[in-house]
This record gives sequence, structure tokens and C-alpha cells, in this order.
Amino acid sequence: MKGQEHTVMSYLMWAVFFVVAAVLVYQVYLNITQATPTPLPYILDVMRSAVAGGRAGIREEVCTEVYPGGQIILTEDFIKEKIPAVSRVVFECQGGGCSVEDSSMTLEGRKGTLCAVFEGGKLTVRWK
Repeated sequence: MKGQEHTVMSYLMWAVFFVVAAVLVYQVYLNITQATPTPLPYILDVMRSAVAGGRAGIREEVCTEVYPGGQIILTEDFIKEKIPAVSRVVFECQGGGCSVEDSSMTLEGRKGTLCAVFEGGKLTVRWK
């Protein structure tokens, strides 16, 4: 019986070790994904999706979580250059880490939600 107790305890110790290792790996994964800055092409894809939806008659916002990882400046001219269907861009800030000046939006610092909706040639970009 003593040999079986040793075997069971050995299995239990290995099981605990693997559970702890899996939790640690998962925590490292979460830290890496939360600290990875959102690339500008991904943000533009959200805007393109809003334009495609607007053209199809869908007036719902297209949103994504964004971590600026520094500073991202979106300008009306840049968006019009990348998405020719847009004739006008409106920027709105509804949360911290965002500022709007003239025809540009600056995202800085904290993680937030960037939403876009397209209606009648106007693209509204909103930070929440």
C-alpha cells in the first residue's frame, strides 16, 4: 500500500505543477496581448468595415478595442486618402485618452473602444 500512496502523491504533485504552469503561461499571454499596440491598418479596417456596412444600408457602429501604445493621430485627410468613399469625417471623444482638434483625433495612453459608422458619405469616428 505504501508504494501506491507514493505513486498517487507523485501524480498529484505533477498535476499541481502543470496547473500552476498553465496559469502562469496564460497570465503571460494576457499581459502580452494587452500591452501590444493596435496597428494603424487594423484601425483602418474597422473604418472600411463601417463604410461597407453603410453602403449596404447597415447603420450600426463597427467597434474594436484599441490600445494606442503611445500616440495615434488620425486626420481627416489621411482617412479620405485611404478610404476614397468617405467625403467627410467627424471625430468624437466620449472617454479619456482622446482629444479632437480641427480635423484630427489624437489617441493616447489608455485602452479604449474605437467605433465608426458611415452614413451618407460621412464617417463618424467615436472614441469611448
